[in-house]
Amino acid sequence: MRGGRQGMKKLVIIAAMVMVVGVVGVANADLTKIGTASYQGDTYNLIYEDDQELVWLDYTKMPATWYSQMVWAAGLGGDLIVSLFAGYSTTIDWTAGWRLPSADVNPQGGEMGHLYYSSLGKPYGGPLGDTDPFVKLQATSYWSGSGHPSGEDWAWIFSFHYGTQMDVIKVFSPFYAVAVHPGVVSAPLPEPSTMLLLGSGLLGLLGLRRFKK
Repeated sequence: MRGGRQGMKKLVIIAAMVMVVGVVGVANADLTKIGTASYQGDTYNLIYEDDQELVWLDYTKMPATWYSQMVWAAGLGGDLIVSLFAGYSTTIDWTAGWRLPSADVNPQGGEMGHLYYSSLGKPYGGPLGDTDPFVKLQATSYWSGSGHPSGEDWAWIFSFHYGTQMDVIKVFSPFYAVAVHPGVVSAPLPEPSTMLLLGSGLLGLLGLRRFKK
């Protein structure tokens, strides 16, 4: 009898949660494909990292110096045609504001470190392994947009192979690059009719169970 009551309570709680989700919407995962961007004749995913409020362009730029990669990222807005998936919305101006991701003295503190350790869940020392939902991210070193305390001629690079970073000279060293855009993206809400139908179904099962008892 006690087990039956506990089961009914669980059904009530589940039904209530479903009804509430139908009202407030479903929270995004840490990394979500929100749309695509056409660039140089190809199409690449836009991936939203919600806890950082950061959009990643899933494209890896071939190695170049820090200055070249900074110019490339800053000028991306004029070369991209952005298309968001149905239901997603934002006030981001895609024509400006693209940049290289940041790094920090603490490897986990910058934007690349957060992506590697927190959002992708990779261990120190690698390997990078599965990068879903990214398909273009490589197990190699990328420039950050952050300078280094050694001086204005130095900048951080972050290794997506090992989860480590180091300082290198901006002008002589060619490394890969990836671009990001800060901003908030709103997720689509579930269809209210679907949520209400599911909630009603659970409540119906509860009533049937009570009837049988």
